[in-house]
Amino acid sequence: MGWNPCAGTPGAGQEWYEGACGGSHPPNETMVRTVAAALIRSGLAGKGYTMLELDDGWPAPARDNATGAIVADPNLFPSGMKKLAADLGAMTPPLQ
Repeated sequence: MGWNPCAGTPGAGQEWYEGACGGSHPPNETMVRTVAAALIRSGLAGKGYTMLELDDGWPAPARDNATGAIVADPNLFPSGMKKLAADLGAMTPPLQ
């Protein structure tokens, strides 16, 4: 299951931060958890649909000051990506 906030928008990508997606909504932690639960509840995860991909829209506009690493937007993902990934991996069947 993937999420692209700019799907179908010509030139979609980093310019999303400047509002180029025409009002699309970026993914957030609640949405990811809801989709993951739906994959399990519907039986799709048991049939091999165990990957949930976030292509764009999740990073903060600025990188980590100390390391320069891309970091999750804390407003969209307050638990952070490491915790979210651990929680998805702990589901049965585990999601990636």
